[in-house]
Amino acid sequence: MNKNPLPLFNWQELTEADRLQQDRERLLKRIQALRPHAHKRLALEERVREITLRQMALETKLYRSAAV
Repeated sequence: MNKNPLPLFNWQELTEADRLQQDRERLLKRIQALRPHAHKRLALEERVREITLRQMALETKLYRSAAV
């Protein structure tokens, strides 16, 4: 028996993945408006990296649960 939930039952993770992507896109737009070496830009770039890592981990989890 498959211990992993069906993809349909991963709606919470799918919703979180969508939210992370929207947050990432919003931050990238804000970054584009700032000067290259602005302190705020560096802070936002760090947040984008964190969101990207979370997004990748979540997508990996979803992929593995769908593959099994």
